[in-house]
Amino acid sequence: MANTTAALGGAREAVLFLSPHVPAPGGHGASMRAALHLDALAQRFDVHLCVIREAGHGAAGSGVDSDFIRARTVSARALAIDISAPPTSLGACLADAMATQPRLVRADCSGLVAEVARMWSAVGNRAFIHVFRLQLARVAQGVARACRMSERQIILDMDDFESESAQRTLALQQAQLGRVLAMAARVDLVKLRAFERAVATRFGAAFLCSQGDRRKFIERNPGARIQVVPNGYQVPAAVLPLPHNGRKRLLYVGSLNYLPNIDAIDYLVEQIWLPFLNTGEFELMVAGRQAPAALIALCQRHGITLIQDPPEIEAVYAASDLLLVPLRIGGGTRIKILEAFGFGRPVVTTTIGAEGLDLDDGEHALFADTPEAFAQACRRVLGDEALAVRLVSAARGLLQQRFSAEEIGKAILAGYTMARGGAGQ
Repeated sequence: MANTTAALGGAREAVLFLSPHVPAPGGHGASMRAALHLDALAQRFDVHLCVIREAGHGAAGSGVDSDFIRARTVSARALAIDISAPPTSLGACLADAMATQPRLVRADCSGLVAEVARMWSAVGNRAFIHVFRLQLARVAQGVARACRMSERQIILDMDDFESESAQRTLALQQAQLGRVLAMAARVDLVKLRAFERAVATRFGAAFLCSQGDRRKFIERNPGARIQVVPNGYQVPAAVLPLPHNGRKRLLYVGSLNYLPNIDAIDYLVEQIWLPFLNTGEFELMVAGRQAPAALIALCQRHGITLIQDPPEIEAVYAASDLLLVPLRIGGGTRIKILEAFGFGRPVVTTTIGAEGLDLDDGEHALFADTPEAFAQACRRVLGDEALAVRLVSAARGLLQQRFSAEEIGKAILAGYTMARGGAGQ
């Protein structure tokens, strides 16, 4: 289960990196973010990586032993953790309401903590625990206690404003949930906010991916130690040429088993594509991994091109003319938008879809928050080549200025300065 890549110890300070995702520069959004953090930390610290996945979801994933990880870690191992599922009955709702912790961090992790602590306690010059995503925060706390470290030595990369995302999801789904399950979700949301507040004020630093999320978080949680660390993307040397081969192709790309993407695709197909754009002029493409059966059936029913588990995302963008981001829920910054910017594809997005990137409507992308306006924006970009070129040029400039690997590395290290007692932002 463990893959030790070098002898334990070393002259440099050591960091324990806990992540539910395998760091991978070419992976999905969370894996790409984890890879940027691992790369930045490896330049200053001896990094010991523990990938801790949800039990039953491939805890010993093949990516843990990749060349990218071996080159940046002293040791790397894969472990598993149980996750508490939402209740589905009245009795389960009562038990859920009585639990002290929110579902995201409720599972018993004592055995996992003991295993990680045994490894970490054998490492010399322990300096920090870097924990990626809120769901592993209690694991980090347990390891810190076991190894006699202060919670100020924990750096939490929240990435998303988790409770804000949960509130949006609840608002969209509460009619489907019904009164009892919606009430249980609201109770859990209160617990989640309290947990966020506790760790963000006790840990050395907490990372969020945008200034907007930081402002909202500090307004609700005075005293929180928040550093902004955006998502990043390695800018390709040149944009991809447009296909120029028949119908214009509209692309949606993302992890297809992720709830915000499932909702966005349903909204795109049912309220935008079918009423306004399915006229024979365009082709709709949906690309991503782990497509559920319902999505496969939806695409087959309406003649939508579904590209499942594409081996190279560049080829998908090369075949497209326009990226669509009709997100209605979720949080964080959208790596799919940064990808499109890098490959030279214009973007039409909802306001929520562009959150965290500080984009200007009409300069870097077109924004539209109703189905008809979204369809009109698509037609506007596809029918005006000069507009598309202007959007792509401005977007790539922004990508290079704010979202390069170098800028992300600076922001991460500023968070560590905050944890040591300096100022962050």
